Amino acid sequence: EAVQADTTGNAELQLARHYLNSPEDQNVTLAIQWLWSSVKKGNTQADMLLADMYLRGQGVPQNCEQSRVLLLAAANSGSTLARQRLANFDAEGCPAHSAQN
Repeated sequence: EAVQADTTGNAELQLARHYLNSPEDQNVTLAIQWLWSSVKKGNTQADMLLADMYLRGQGVPQNCEQSRVLLLAAANSGSTLARQRLANFDAEGCPAHSAQN
């Protein structure tokens, strides 16, 4: 029979972390695809990781608004850390963007 589907997004998150952190198997593009799969299942850790990547422009074009949207989704799902980061984000703006100006 088919394996029970993972509805938490944890399997996708683990795959994404593997592709981000594995020296011999690193693939940021694949990692981002797996993170988005995890985000769609409501995984707040994936929201946070992807938000960081958009903030830094790691493997994706830098996009502060996308980063903020992901943090907001995680905060709305109950992530205290996301709420804190969102408050900092709103207070400080997009650090990398302002550094370019």
